[in-house]
Amino acid sequence: MKIFILLLILLGPAPLLFAEDALLSWEPSPDSDVTGYQIYHGTASGQYVESINAGNTTTYTFSELTPGVHYFAVTAYNPSGGQSNFSNEASKEIGGNTLDAPGAGGGGGGCAIQRYGAGGPLEAAEMLVLFATIFFLAAKRIVSAFLRSRIPTVTK
Repeated sequence: MKIFILLLILLGPAPLLFAEDALLSWEPSPDSDVTGYQIYHGTASGQYVESINAGNTTTYTFSELTPGVHYFAVTAYNPSGGQSNFSNEASKEIGGNTLDAPGAGGGGGGCAIQRYGAGGPLEAAEMLVLFATIFFLAAKRIVSAFLRSRIPTVTK
């Protein structure tokens, strides 16, 4: 029973261990009339449920994304409210270590999302998962050794 309670306490916040950030970076639009960028985010390709005004910057970080595949696209906008077409779509698998941005040129007003993520240093969430794995393996060995020592031996 104590082991069950310990596992429940340790595994309760498990989804938070897999939360990750996604850094988006894109080429600025060559159009001199552009005053900012709008970022679109969703969990299905081409279906964006969140829109964020990034202002006149060419990078943005989405923090603490939940496990699963997340999709991103960018548009450029001008002072009169006109928007470009969507850039190429980038995706990142949370719980994985890839950010995929197929296509080199992009679409929306010269915005092309760049690739980041593969082969980089461990992110905080990955380090937490690694730590939790090592902890559970060590706990398993300790509990197994303890249980083996408690089994009575039969002598003839």
